[in-house]
Amino acid sequence: MFSNKSQNSLSTQKLTFDIEINTPLSNQENNHQQSNLNFSKLFRNVFSRSRKHQVLQQGNEMRTLSKTLMKSNETTETLASVTNHASNNDICLFSDSPHYIVRIAGNGNTEEFERFIRDDPSQLKVANPAGLCAAHNAAARNRVGILALIAQYNEDLNIEDNNGWTPLHHAVRNSALDAIEFLLDNGVDDVRLTKQQEAPIHLAVIHNQLKALELLLSKRPERVNLGGERDKTPLHYAALIDNVDAAKILTNHNARLCQPCSAGSYPIHIAALNSSNRVFSHLFAIAKSLGYHTEHLLNFCDAENHRPLHSSVIGGNIEAIEICLKNGGKIDDQQEDLSTPVHLASTQGSLEILKLMFNCQSELKSRVIRMTDIQGMTPLHKAAMGDHVDVIEFLLEEGADIDVRDISKRTPLLVAALKSSVQAVCYLLSQNASLIYRDEADRNLLHFIIMQNLPIETIGNIIFTRDNYRILFDQRDQDGFYPIHYASREGQVNVLKTLIKHGAEINRKTNQRQSSLHFAAEYGRYNTCCQLLDTPGFKRILNEPDKLGQTPLHLCCQNGHTRVVQLLLHKGAQFTKTYEGNTPLHEASANGHASTMDVILQGHAHLINSINRLGMTPLHLAAAGGYVDCVDLLLSKSATFLTNTDGETFFDLAILQKQKDICLTIIAHDRWKEALDLKSLKYQTPLLGLIEHLPECVPVLFDRCITYSHNDKKHKDFHLIYDFHYINWTDTKQIDGKVYRYPMLPLNVSSNLK
Repeated sequence: MFSNKSQNSLSTQKLTFDIEINTPLSNQENNHQQSNLNFSKLFRNVFSRSRKHQVLQQGNEMRTLSKTLMKSNETTETLASVTNHASNNDICLFSDSPHYIVRIAGNGNTEEFERFIRDDPSQLKVANPAGLCAAHNAAARNRVGILALIAQYNEDLNIEDNNGWTPLHHAVRNSALDAIEFLLDNGVDDVRLTKQQEAPIHLAVIHNQLKALELLLSKRPERVNLGGERDKTPLHYAALIDNVDAAKILTNHNARLCQPCSAGSYPIHIAALNSSNRVFSHLFAIAKSLGYHTEHLLNFCDAENHRPLHSSVIGGNIEAIEICLKNGGKIDDQQEDLSTPVHLASTQGSLEILKLMFNCQSELKSRVIRMTDIQGMTPLHKAAMGDHVDVIEFLLEEGADIDVRDISKRTPLLVAALKSSVQAVCYLLSQNASLIYRDEADRNLLHFIIMQNLPIETIGNIIFTRDNYRILFDQRDQDGFYPIHYASREGQVNVLKTLIKHGAEINRKTNQRQSSLHFAAEYGRYNTCCQLLDTPGFKRILNEPDKLGQTPLHLCCQNGHTRVVQLLLHKGAQFTKTYEGNTPLHEASANGHASTMDVILQGHAHLINSINRLGMTPLHLAAAGGYVDCVDLLLSKSATFLTNTDGETFFDLAILQKQKDICLTIIAHDRWKEALDLKSLKYQTPLLGLIEHLPECVPVLFDRCITYSHNDKKHKDFHLIYDFHYINWTDTKQIDGKVYRYPMLPLNVSSNLK
């Protein structure tokens, strides 16, 4: 389909100006005499002053003169430029300009033009800054003599400017009829498209050059259905801008009404969508005169199966709608998505159009008001989605079912809530829309209100007057989420207060046995947690585990919500273990939340060496995850270097996972020697593991083995002390009763790897 935006883009092609003169072609002759007088006076003034002063001092006068030149029609003594060198007072004439040939072509001086091109025919290809050559300017100004000379020199009469316009395009745009006829008689390409994909015949329609259009069709009648942008024919363009005079010329030359563009739209659709009512009426009249039934025209379908009535409704074109309805258009016709014109009007909130359609075809009213689109939605659903209360009221008065459900089991009330149509929700509730219905995911009205963050105060004033409103609190969706879980997860404190005030229970559990406090803690909803913990009976959910054994404290530690951790601890949260044996400290460590760990350890330092079912301490998890701050904190808090059930130390895991930054943190820490002295079942010593997997860390380690005797390097006794303890490490193996020793193993391994 083509919108008004497409129509506006056509208007950007402004009235053509002579590039050298910069005056509208229609005003050129009227301004000629006055501009010559102004030019002559200014020209003499500048010349007299330039004898006394440097040229560079005449900048303002020369700029003024240039403007005058652009308004003048003189071609023999016009100034083009002035040298910028102070030592040169010479003046350059337009006749010396490489673009002068373009100007002569526009003036029509054939003798001077021929004199120029006789000596140098290549000037015919010279283009001014706008990309116009002599042929373009001559065609635009109807200079047939110049065009004849250009043809005589066998130059290309199809030459294109910067926008892809040929001389014929310029001639049509300016209704230069003699030039058009000459060009067509000389066989120019009249189907060539510009960069905007428009041929000369399209420009004639767009710019309302009716005489040019008549001439083109008299010479080349077969071009009447020529395709342009997206295969739009000239009749499409006429329909787009409501150019009925052009449309009449085109249809007189047998333009086809039934030819769609590549988007699938016929001229009738374009006219309907863009409120081109004169063309719309003309197309109907032509169809009748050709003996077609109007129903045939009304049954033209575009790519989306829109009929003209659909397009008229989409465009809000009441006059076109009336024409369609009077000529047999049906309000129960369905397009590709099964929407009727009534659906479309309801979607747009077009009450006037709805009333018009129902008045014209009242016999179809009761049927169409219950028809559904591809989603199973009625017109009432569509009006509710758009928050069109006046349309909702009208449809209900006409007999629409207020609780009808679409294929997703949604009523208009649920759809209105889903689309945040607050006024529609309130109105439907005031008309006793049912509260009991739920969608295919088992979500009720309250779920949708919380999901979309709708104002509970406004809607609640109506909901809570119903006798059965409590049913909303007790319904959960397919995941087991009650409305109170939604409110806790989203941190909607006001909603939570309202629900609790009206009797919602805070200890409801999801399918994963999570309470509302689990969600508030997991998402860091501090104020929501405060509200829940200030509610009587909160102790039942404070330490209650979910299906994985996680309490709210585990979840907030897992996500690093330190304030919530402090709040829960203050309220009495306990440090229980999950079914995998993880404490809240494990959760914080495994996810890199050092600040949360610090809060826990301030009051519960005994957890620092706790192990889970795999024998992993918080230090193991932090090292494996690459969390530098967490490892540094645990080392500084004197965490014990334990092994897990696989016999791995935290250092082993860091090497195995190639956590370079963790290894460098260990080496830089005060406990580095303690860590390097650990036994490793996998690598024998951490140093051998570093050499194998993270050799870039080894030089840093060796630097740590150097001690300065004094801080002042200039001290007379300053010297370095080398600790060869780690390099001299010796491996001992017993084979067949014999003991073998392998001294300086780290050094040998390093050499072998190289």
